[in-house]
Amino acid sequence: CTSAETPSAGASSNGESGKKPHTVTTLDGSTIEVPADLTSVGAIFGPSYERIVAVGAEDAITCDGDFHISGWPWSNVIYKRVNEVPGVPNAHSDLNVEDLVQQGVQLVFCFPTPGQADAINNAGMVAVPYTATGKFRDIADSLALYANVFDTDEAHARSDAYTAYFDKTVELVKERTKGVSDADRPSVYLA
Repeated sequence: CTSAETPSAGASSNGESGKKPHTVTTLDGSTIEVPADLTSVGAIFGPSYERIVAVGAEDAITCDGDFHISGWPWSNVIYKRVNEVPGVPNAHSDLNVEDLVQQGVQLVFCFPTPGQADAINNAGMVAVPYTATGKFRDIADSLALYANVFDTDEAHARSDAYTAYFDKTVELVKERTKGVSDADRPSVYLA
């Protein structure tokens, strides 16, 4: 969370009286208007379920991509609601936006596929498509985006704690590997 996007310590949480819509900035610089009382979220994009859990907002998930339910057996143990919320079929390739409307979804973390965000927005929901800069730093920055969407003290605290851990770990790795020559450095694929 950047200082410009982090609420003051006394900021109200979503669902509290007086909360107003707010604007978030994605990793590519796009801005998105988030509803005031965010209570129903679709976790359609691949790692969106995990990120929502990481910022402490799993209770807001009212549907997810069907692959969240059966794709990774460990998730059925770790996530308290993944087996309860409806899984939207073909969310990654052929999303039926009507499925989301029927669930009463307000905001959808979605894939950056052509037309998907437009279809979600045109149906009266708010689309937050995945964006990235291609930098390793996107890992921490994307979690900060999720915290900014939910805009609760808990979400910001969790994101800030993760970012501090991320930065500390990156510095530790840089320090420990600074003497390794380019010829001795293995290539690594980050997916």
